[in-house]
Amino acid sequence: MKRNLNPCFLLMAFVMIIAVGCSKDDDDPGGSIENLLSFFSNSYEELVNGVPNNIRFLLNATDIDSTKGSGKISAREVDTDYELAGGFNRLEVELSYLTDEQRGEDNGPRAGRTYKGKLDTLAQPNALIRMVNTGNAGDSLVLRKEG
Repeated sequence: MKRNLNPCFLLMAFVMIIAVGCSKDDDDPGGSIENLLSFFSNSYEELVNGVPNNIRFLLNATDIDSTKGSGKISAREVDTDYELAGGFNRLEVELSYLTDEQRGEDNGPRAGRTYKGKLDTLAQPNALIRMVNTGNAGDSLVLRKEG
């Protein structure tokens, strides 16, 4: 017994294949470079044990390489003006508090500390940047995107 495929079925299959082919690229975690920039050029609040501790940060992405999804980040604590610098490569993040010498003045109790981690775009209600001190695994820096 010979069966003919329904033309509507073939059209639906073709549309599904096209839709899957046009979905978000697996090589682009976190979405497009524009989405990444919105995460790395924004205000954040620091969390300690999941609770805000009233320290806010302003992050600014610079020197963007859109072909790689990477760039540099300059940041500062809002109330103290302590400065940080680092970068991102897709979801990987590194931020360091400038040393007093780099800044030319006191940069607070975290001066010289470097934190590495990841941007968690799926955290609810807002994205998180979770980082651990590279010199002391017991010290972490967790930032939650504001708004």
